[in-house]
Amino acid sequence: MNQQHVFSFFIILIKFIKTMKKYIFLLSVVFFSMCSHEKSRYDIIEEKQAEQLKTGIRKDTVFMDFVYGLNRRLTFEKFRRLADDSIFIVKKNGIFEYQMILDTGKVRVGFHTGFFHDSLYNFSLILKGKNQAEAELLQRRIVNLLTEKNGNPVTVPNKSDETKSDYYFITGNQQIEVKYPYLSNKTIVAYSDYSMEKRKNAEDQKTGKKQLPENPE
Repeated sequence: MNQQHVFSFFIILIKFIKTMKKYIFLLSVVFFSMCSHEKSRYDIIEEKQAEQLKTGIRKDTVFMDFVYGLNRRLTFEKFRRLADDSIFIVKKNGIFEYQMILDTGKVRVGFHTGFFHDSLYNFSLILKGKNQAEAELLQRRIVNLLTEKNGNPVTVPNKSDETKSDYYFITGNQQIEVKYPYLSNKTIVAYSDYSMEKRKNAEDQKTGKKQLPENPE
């Protein structure tokens, strides 16, 4: 290899390195912008939570007189009592269901519950639409109803589709989360005592345990 070829090789190598640096820089910008966006989403929610905790307000009633802090036995006794009063329906598989009446008609509603040290901290309503379009309509209707009762929510982009929104109604210790029904025919309205949920998450991180919500039977 003569001197001219060696010189040409180094010129090509230098150009290649410069090009790669540009790509690496662009990838870094995209990566950090994604991270900062995700961080800002949770920062907005946590700032609102911190602000509300300072008010000292407590909202312990969730739905149909279910309250945070009930143990499993009392929670499921309440489900059975509401079924005995024909307010809830018991399906063949033992799952409870409720028919919610909205201005759009009757909507089937299922439930999930979450407990921390045998204490109810999460109560979710699962509104079942016929398809995703109906689930989106249900989300908008529920958000409007909750806004009338609780004021304007914290609104953040949905993680799976940033053109859509998730809504968080945060008052005192209570958070009501209404996420966009991405690729789903269900709209979930999750009530939680987020101060208790934070303690649960911290404990789960230490033990490596992840508790799934329960279906009341």
